[in-house]
Amino acid sequence: MQDTNMVKSLLLTMHYPLDRVEDAVNVLHGSESGDLLSPSELCQVLKISPTTLWRLNLPYIKVGHRKRYVLKEVMESL
Repeated sequence: MQDTNMVKSLLLTMHYPLDRVEDAVNVLHGSESGDLLSPSELCQVLKISPTTLWRLNLPYIKVGHRKRYVLKEVMESL
């Protein structure tokens, strides 16, 4: 719990929006929200290959070495 608060305060001091901070913390804890997708999950939803996903250069959240896509933001950018 203390680590979570430390991560939240660090991201907030770096001027990340609160909703993105919450998404990042959820990813770290493995309890992703329904609209936060891994690259492979997004490929399945969009019915595209990983190469096409890479070429589209869609907005994502990066936590550590993990990319997570917010479905709403992806759909708005298409």
